Amino acid sequence: MLAAALALSAAASGCTQPHHACAPTGDAQAATASAAPSAAAPPRVVSSDRHVYRLDFVLSTEDGAAAPSLLSFTVTLQELEKGEVSVGKNVALSSAGAASQATMPSARQDVGIKISTVCHTVGDDVLLEVSAEVSSFEPPTTVRRVVVRGDALAVPGKPTQVATLEEDHRRHQLTVTSTKLR
Repeated sequence: MLAAALALSAAASGCTQPHHACAPTGDAQAATASAAPSAAAPPRVVSSDRHVYRLDFVLSTEDGAAAPSLLSFTVTLQELEKGEVSVGKNVALSSAGAASQATMPSARQDVGIKISTVCHTVGDDVLLEVSAEVSSFEPPTTVRRVVVRGDALAVPGKPTQVATLEEDHRRHQLTVTSTKLR
């Protein structure tokens, strides 16, 4: 069973579109964090009128069998700018048979966790537009994806639940603590 809840509002969807295969880059684990404008956004303008926030995220995953695993990351953003964090790996999807592997490279897929956010000041609080994706590979060819998009109102200095995702017997909980830097 799949359930999704966001602190304020959410649109949860499992992707039904096929995800594009990536060029072979190996199974090396990758982690990136950036505070760059989106491709459709105009060139970045640093403004002294906009606030800057440090957003400390924690993703807790429980499967009921062991202690929860925790992944924490920090993004520093100027108001109205997009920040993104990706952690995962690029896996080879199995092909039909060993004979086809000799003539064709196997398709590859990125799996892991991807969190994107944009922050806005609302009074003394921070409104976060959040998009979160958790994906995993189940051999030989199944890629599971859970995507949540929505808003969360964060009170600076206090942990705020952004999203809770439950799928099969796993529970993922994303929280954020915002700190106003300027």
